[in-house]
Amino acid sequence: MRVLYRILDWAEKNQVDIFLQQQFSDVAWNAYPELRGTRKGVLISGPVSMQEFSEGLAALADHLLRAKNYHCIKWLCITNEPGWSWSSFQGPDGKPLPLAPALGAVRAGSTPSSSPMMRRRIGMRRSTCEE
Repeated sequence: MRVLYRILDWAEKNQVDIFLQQQFSDVAWNAYPELRGTRKGVLISGPVSMQEFSEGLAALADHLLRAKNYHCIKWLCITNEPGWSWSSFQGPDGKPLPLAPALGAVRAGSTPSSSPMMRRRIGMRRSTCEE
């Protein structure tokens, strides 16, 4: 987190807008069991529990927006380069998962009264390869 703070501190100081992106979940506990056997499998696995994934992402956003008070974060993307055989967010069969359930889970926890993302109108990017 210290490296992320340094980047965001610089962006705040220099008035740079940030597109914050979740690269990989990279946690075996929320990876599909079929993909947990290898490091690559854990990296490419989509979350087994969309609720826990969205709660974790919301907690990160809440920490950065409220506790650290970063105003430079303007957009939030839930995964990197979705929809490809080599990308993250893969299902147990190794094929790309649709992003709609994950976007729905993140948005469901992002009501105007409870979410700094919605109150500050942080954008959540929808993939062009969405089903």
